[in-house]
Formats: sequence, structure tokens, C-alpha cells
Amino acid sequence: MLELSRQISKAGLTGHTRLIVLSDTFGQDAVAAEEAALLPLIADGRISYRRRYENTGRKPGNIAEWFDREGRAYAQMLVLDADSRMSGARLARMIWRMESQPGLGLLQAGMTLVPAQSRFGQVQRTASRLLGPPFSAGLAAWTGDTANYWGHNALIRTAAFAAAAHLPRLSGPAPFGGDILSHDFIEAAFVRRTGWAVAFDPDAVGSAEDGPQELASFHRRNRRWCQGNLQHIRLIATRGLNPLSRLHIASGIFSFLAAPVWLALVVLMGSGLVVLESPLPFVLILAILLLPKLSGLWRLAGRGATAWRRRIALRAFGGELLLSSLLAPIVMLHHTASVLAVLAGADCGWKQPVTRGVRLPTGFAEAATGFALVGMAVLFNPEAAIWLVPVAGPMIAAPVLVRWMDQIKPLLRPA
Repeated sequence: MLELSRQISKAGLTGHTRLIVLSDTFGQDAVAAEEAALLPLIADGRISYRRRYENTGRKPGNIAEWFDREGRAYAQMLVLDADSRMSGARLARMIWRMESQPGLGLLQAGMTLVPAQSRFGQVQRTASRLLGPPFSAGLAAWTGDTANYWGHNALIRTAAFAAAAHLPRLSGPAPFGGDILSHDFIEAAFVRRTGWAVAFDPDAVGSAEDGPQELASFHRRNRRWCQGNLQHIRLIATRGLNPLSRLHIASGIFSFLAAPVWLALVVLMGSGLVVLESPLPFVLILAILLLPKLSGLWRLAGRGATAWRRRIALRAFGGELLLSSLLAPIVMLHHTASVLAVLAGADCGWKQPVTRGVRLPTGFAEAATGFALVGMAVLFNPEAAIWLVPVAGPMIAAPVLVRWMDQIKPLLRPA
């Protein structure tokens, strides 16, 4: 908050902005630490601070409560999470764009990841820097005035947000009922439904966030996202939504349903129920997966790049390709487990707690699944065993791979 206050002052926005911290923190120690950290900023008048005692509606409910109380008095609001970063210059550019486009209701900024602490964090950041720019440019081009909202690092016109401030509470029990966990997609769709434009600014300069540094944290976050996106099955047919808004919602749903479909195909092939007569399907899948990565590589190492830049880009490309390929089967298993848990009626809540009590050794479940796939192929379809190596191999290596990826690298140089 102190750095954001400095950035706002540096950009000359101090007299036109107000920093407000809306907290849902609970737990005596956490509350005490938060209040102690913010007290100097509150005393200096740099921020306003309000912590709720009842976390009704979670994050959307917190924002809606503030919006009803005083939010309508502001023309625009910038939504940031606790791990968000935003420079004053970037904020000034976003405000200028919204002021110059009266029909713009929500402007989502592109984002990059801050320097990582672990190998896993560095893989995410490398992927973000390699794939992010071409992905963001393409996303901005085809979504036009019906872009999406990612829940933070976005400037919102308060007059437009009135249509999305109070989301419906889904009937029935969780996981398909109750509070909408992935609220941002639905908020963007509701803003667009009332005629306001929702735009995506692909530039990531001056806009960043933290990423999970451990695979366990990554899986817990994705478990909540999985439940939230599967809840959207009940909302995709909501009356009046723009077709592109429905496409955003559908893409979120299928981003998780793809995992069990992929695993089912692997099992069918390994069991011999599906016979692979040609390598063409694998070639096509490989081409689809590599095309975005090659686009990112061309942007960094294509025409006009120096030999040094090409060398760095190729090394980053190779490392990211190898490590992301090793992690993909592990992520597939966890996504599949998340989908099955939701379908079985298990609710992860807003924040899935860290499991306590008896726990399997790290990577044990993944390794057991990998051995089971290989054993099945050897027994029922030996010819397919070689095709299962890229999938089953990383699973079997998970006990070592996960620990290695999670290791903190204190001497890691920022990329």
C-alpha cells in the first residue's frame, strides 16, 4: 500500500484518488499483524481501512457493501487484490482512456508475474513473459468491447458496476449452489449486458501480481477456480448475455472439463479399447500446443533480434517447454480430481484450507497413477506403452519432480 501511495503521488493523482482497504481478514494474529502494518498509513491519512466482522458474500460481498455505502460517490474504482501491483503511470493511462470513452464500463489491464522465489514460480513467470504478449494481443483483438474481467487490476466505472454489484446467490447447497466463487466472469457479463463496453488492455507494463510459489498452493487455487467455473453451468444461459460473454463462460468451464476427457482418452488408449493407427493425432495436438509458444519465441528472437537476445530467448523457450511438459500430466490429474470432487458434491469453500492430519507423501498419488497406467498398457496393449511415456513418466517422477520444483532459489536473478 505504501508503494501504491507513492506511485499515485508520483503520477500526480493524489488529489483525485482515495486509497481504501477493504478487509475480510479473520483470526486474532492475522488481524493484529494487518492492523499494525497499516496503522502508519492510516495515521498519515494515506488510506482508509475497514475490516468486516461478518464475511457475507466473501470478496464480492465486501465490495458490494462498500459500493452501497459510498461507492456511488466515485466516478471510477480500481480493484486490486492484496498481491496486485500497479504503477501510477499505468493507472493514469487507464483513467485517461476511460475518461475519453464514455461508453467504457470496465477496463481490464494485462498483467505479468513478479519475480519468483521458487523454480515452479520461475516456470510460471517465464511462461507469462513468453506467451503473455501474443496471447494478450490476440485476446484484445477478438474480444473487442466484450472482454473479460479477472477480478483485479481493473478500472471500473461505478455507474456500470451497479449492474453487477449484487450477484445472485445460487439456489441449493454448494458446490453448485451458494456464493458464486468465480464471480469476475459473471460481473463482466452483467456489465456488458447493460450496454457498457468491457475492454482488455493487453499491455502488461506497470501491472503485475504474485503467482503461487508451490504446486500445492497452485492446486488449492485451481480447486476453487474449478468449482467456480463449474457453477457457471447454471449461469451460462442467463437471459440477455452477449454471445461473447457466454463464450468466455464456456471457455472457463471447458478449461477444467478438458482434464478428465484427456485422462479418459489416455486410459482408453492404454487399455486397447482405442487403437492408435497413426501418429497424426499426436502431431496435430503437438502443433496446437506449440504454436502459441513459437509465436512468443518469434516475438523475442525473430527478425531484428540480437544474437544475445536470441540465445536468451531460446534458452527460456527450451526450459519452459521441458518443465511445462513435465508438469502438464500432474496438473491434469489434479484438475480431474477437482472436477470429480465437485461432481461428487464436495465443497472447497472460498479458500480451501491446508489439509491437516494424515497425508500421503508428496507425489505419491501421482506416481501410483503413473505406474497403474503403464501396468495397464503392458497387460492389455503393449504397443501403446511407448505413447504413454510422456504422460505416465512425469507422474512416476512426481515425488522427486514436485520437491525439486518447489525448492526456493534465494540466488535466483529476476528475469
